[in-house]
Amino acid sequence: MKRAFVVIAAVTVLAALSVFPVGAEEPEWQADLLAQLEREKNCEMLYVTNTRESELGGERTVSGRAHCADGRNFDFARLKPYLSFELKACEPVVC
Repeated sequence: MKRAFVVIAAVTVLAALSVFPVGAEEPEWQADLLAQLEREKNCEMLYVTNTRESELGGERTVSGRAHCADGRNFDFARLKPYLSFELKACEPVVC
């Protein structure tokens, strides 16, 4: 039982490290994502998780998951800073 608690606590800490609440020293791309989600998906973005920033062919790329106030989630990706984000709704998967 104690070991399970330690594992759960560790996972919680790691998950918290990849969360960027809106307004808390946000990366420059986050304002673009916020505006696009509001405009295209009527989503009031609360925070993002699982963000990955990298460089591909000399361009900064970013991807992750945006969480809306109404409970919806969208995976997002942008390959170049001047492009719009690709948005994909996270749907439940049934096997």
